[in-house]
Amino acid sequence: LLSYGRPASPRPVWTNARDVPERSLFLVRHVAERNRVHVETRYDDLDLPIFVDPEQMHQVFLNISLNAIQAMPHGGVLEVSTAVKRYDERNLGEVAVTDLDAERPEWVEIRFQDNGVGIPSESLGQIFEPFFTTRAQGTGLGLSICRQILRLHQGMIAVSSEPGRGSCFTVFLPVPDRTSEGSRNAHA
Repeated sequence: LLSYGRPASPRPVWTNARDVPERSLFLVRHVAERNRVHVETRYDDLDLPIFVDPEQMHQVFLNISLNAIQAMPHGGVLEVSTAVKRYDERNLGEVAVTDLDAERPEWVEIRFQDNGVGIPSESLGQIFEPFFTTRAQGTGLGLSICRQILRLHQGMIAVSSEPGRGSCFTVFLPVPDRTSEGSRNAHA
């Protein structure tokens, strides 16, 4: 509760866009296997440097992954993918996201797609609100904290879901200017 009320400022470092979700997936694979959930990954741009706080991003991806596994009580598939997407005024509406800054043309998208129970449409507008939960044991803070952490990184989170078919959570992080000195030296 204290971290929600007064979140720590991010301590960003250069890291690879694949490394943080991969670290989180490494930690949840045993939980996934125990729950008969197969984890699949697809990383489109394997060498993309991003400037984030890896611990805070790990918290985001761990929370999303565990939620997805819990949404598949009879097993299923969790697909995690990364891609760089270009958005402008013409296609910004495709993502149905109002917080996405149209001034930034490129975004890293990290998607967590499950084929679980899905989220009822009447709950979609509330799942990022503090203390909202649909689970008996849930605190209702996980997704709210995820959104807060992503906003501190000038990023955001979106969800699409169909009850009975699954959910897709998409994390958007800004792509750093690839010509900047810091980006050029990130993996030198």
